[in-house]
Amino acid sequence: MQGLVKKILARQGFILRRKKIYSSIEYQVFKISKIHKTQLIIDGGSAKGDFAFGLINEGYNGRIVCVEPIKKTHEILKERFKLFNNISVFRKCALSNKNQITNMYIAKNPDSSSMFKPTIMHAKSEKSVILSSKEKVETITIEKLLLEIPDIKLCCKFGIKLDLQGMEYKVLSAISKKLWKNITFVALEASIFKTYHGAKAYLEIINFMLSKNFSLCGIHPGHSFESKGILLQADFVFIKNSNKTNI
Repeated sequence: MQGLVKKILARQGFILRRKKIYSSIEYQVFKISKIHKTQLIIDGGSAKGDFAFGLINEGYNGRIVCVEPIKKTHEILKERFKLFNNISVFRKCALSNKNQITNMYIAKNPDSSSMFKPTIMHAKSEKSVILSSKEKVETITIEKLLLEIPDIKLCCKFGIKLDLQGMEYKVLSAISKKLWKNITFVALEASIFKTYHGAKAYLEIINFMLSKNFSLCGIHPGHSFESKGILLQADFVFIKNSNKTNI
């Protein structure tokens, strides 16, 4: 039966291969980073640092730079990692496609704050995303971030994790062609259904990453509209095509 399925898929241009199952996005990113000697991971939208902490628990010993724009959350982040030698908390700012000062919509749950307003569906699925205020924040591109990190060269191998409540595509679109050559992986949150006005949906992001010579190698379910049984968001992991065969 398996042979028949392989033949049918092959006619459609697909190849069926056995793949390892990863229990968490942190573990998958750790394995990718270890195999491909990733020297630095940019953790965009770090919130309280759970992703970075999870990577360390998995055994990652490279450098992590956390980027977080919300004032109170940024203070929590600095306190949490003050004794970690390989985790740096960058100054309070947000990753974006432009270097500027702009408004951020602050949600009841600060981790859900965004440059975009949430859709009605998103607000109904989780009341904590409802907006409570605005806050002026500095935004910077990944290229500027790398230039400002001490002892980091633009030629180093690095990975990117983005949890930016809809801004992921804009951040990626501002990366130069030269810099893409040094990126080993991209892990990001994307919406299955529209959760923020102005944000790109997951299919557009997948197609964008394919155009950059990356392949999708992991999907981890995220936020859902439980009463409707609908998955709204998921974390997607992409790896550069030249590296994917070893994962």
